[in-house]
Amino acid sequence: MAKNEENWLTFFSELQAYTEAHGHLPDKHVVENHGLLSKAKHLRKKVKADKAEEWMVERFERILAMRRTEHTGGRRKRL
Repeated sequence: MAKNEENWLTFFSELQAYTEAHGHLPDKHVVENHGLLSKAKHLRKKVKADKAEEWMVERFERILAMRRTEHTGGRRKRL
């Protein structure tokens, strides 16, 4: 197995654990999550540009499907 592939597998494991624990992808306002967030953003760009390998896309989509659907923060519209 190539080193790059090992790094991606480690990233997916960490991202899945984070998503299971918090119900969302890493937040840009939490300094400890910047590495995970930047790699997730990089992967999202690769997926949109159709340059990611199929197994990476499938794994990323499974993790995205794990996110909670209720509102988890941020601004809300005033009534």
